[in-house]
Amino acid sequence: MTRETLYRKRGKRYEPVHEALGDWGGFMVTCAVRYCLGRSSYAPGVAMDWCRDNWDRLTEKDQHNIVRDVVDWLADRHIWDVDAAHMEDYRAEWARFALDRIAANGDDFGRIAVRAALYCAEKREAPEVQPFLKWIET
Repeated sequence: MTRETLYRKRGKRYEPVHEALGDWGGFMVTCAVRYCLGRSSYAPGVAMDWCRDNWDRLTEKDQHNIVRDVVDWLADRHIWDVDAAHMEDYRAEWARFALDRIAANGDDFGRIAVRAALYCAEKREAPEVQPFLKWIET
């Protein structure tokens, strides 16, 4: 049995996508990322590395959910992150991760994901979300 190559549209071009994850893969990755948000261990780095390496294998919906969840977590960190200076590196790494994923998918993707996460003015006040506000204002 031969396998057909799967392609995903990027701008005006179609690029081959590595083997898809299957019906539950995106759900499991989204759950893993949600689990890692706010944790100070090796798990966040592993999750971010896996997502970077397998980003094209995720559906656009799963990509959107992951970026939206990260930006939402950055906006809401004041709720759960009381006096946790050790989380600064993790927050910065998650912000870089989300910005890199938006850069990989384009500004239209960024506008949709960021607006879903920062849907009210209160969520736009956290210092960590300032780099994302350009997708709100355009």
